[in-house]
Amino acid sequence: ASAIRIASDFNIPSILPAAFYQLSLISTDADWESYRANPATEGKHLRFGARTARWKLLDKTDLMRLVHGQKLLAAYTRAIGTDVFGTRCPRNSQGCSRARSDCWKYMQENAPVSMDDPLEILRDCMSLHEFFRDLPCASCASDIATLAEKKRHELWRSLPAFFNLV
Repeated sequence: ASAIRIASDFNIPSILPAAFYQLSLISTDADWESYRANPATEGKHLRFGARTARWKLLDKTDLMRLVHGQKLLAAYTRAIGTDVFGTRCPRNSQGCSRARSDCWKYMQENAPVSMDDPLEILRDCMSLHEFFRDLPCASCASDIATLAEKKRHELWRSLPAFFNLV
């Protein structure tokens, strides 16, 4: 929120897409002032890497941009399953179809926090070998990594539109 306020006040639009993206990953309950005002209760989360924002710094327009972007990011995240893992194996291997499905199911069930962060999910999709022993065939694993990288670039380029910055 501080970065958005500075970018708006000093006409630095180039940082807005990344700032809005990072802010979209923070819960509105994680308020900078309250976490620091009550370090024994609220602030204890900061020791474990919780992130906060100065929500009061955002004006109505920026809050609406944030809400709009969060909605589109959630839809983008849901589509990863189909877009990256939903294609068929060129060898028509049943094992690949099952492995693709298992990989996406694992991502959804075991990475609930990162499910809010599509860029992180797609990065993980690019290195499935680090998470799984039973992988799709080499051709499918390569296709998944290529599609995930393509989707990451696509998402990054879409951030200004997602947050109504264009």
